[in-house]
Amino acid sequence: PRAPRQPVHPDTPFRAADPSCAVLTSFIALQEVSAAWAVKLAPFFEEKRYTVVSAMYHSMVFTGYMGNLLCWPAELYECLDADSLRVKDTKKWPPPVPPPVVDPFEPPSRPPFDPWVEAGKKENAIVMARLRPRAAAAGAEFCVGSWHGPVAFGPPAKVQMAVLVNVAAAHAMLKFAKGTPCVLAGDFNQVPSVSVKGAPQPNPPYTLLTTGTLPADSPGYPPARPGDSSP
Repeated sequence: PRAPRQPVHPDTPFRAADPSCAVLTSFIALQEVSAAWAVKLAPFFEEKRYTVVSAMYHSMVFTGYMGNLLCWPAELYECLDADSLRVKDTKKWPPPVPPPVVDPFEPPSRPPFDPWVEAGKKENAIVMARLRPRAAAAGAEFCVGSWHGPVAFGPPAKVQMAVLVNVAAAHAMLKFAKGTPCVLAGDFNQVPSVSVKGAPQPNPPYTLLTTGTLPADSPGYPPARPGDSSP
């Protein structure tokens, strides 16, 4: 569930990094940041001596061409590599199933929701960085990603679409990490369980992201499609 939104004044000081804390406590991953705000935040983070990388991906003006930011204290970590991409561009999506033949004199009907086709349309992006602590004894390099997942609840086909998009994001993070320890942070737009006919059931995208697997009998398991493999 989303935490309640609380305004934070730009002059609020950041808590100093504690060497005894876990590595990721000094990181900030932001989602749904408009292009205008991404620019305005640059001097703010510069003053705090934070490095910022972004993935601005949304093409709709009403969203402010929003995207994701990934920020870390430059004095503590050096950046060895970084990348940003739309997950739909990470693979060749299988072609849609041909529609059935209908009477040419009948008005065309709306095609059914195809999770594979809809997943291939999503613009959701991920921004990733490979970092190394500047203190030699602080640990080895690691990777961090900031991800904004699609909102998809309701019929199984929509949930299957969310599974496919999140699989692509997880694969992109693992491919970038190349075996290095990594963490994928973000706004996943998912909850641990959903109500089905009044009874709580595991939420397939959440299960996949937190366990790395999804049972084949799950209602969120996408249907087989020629040209692609299962999640």
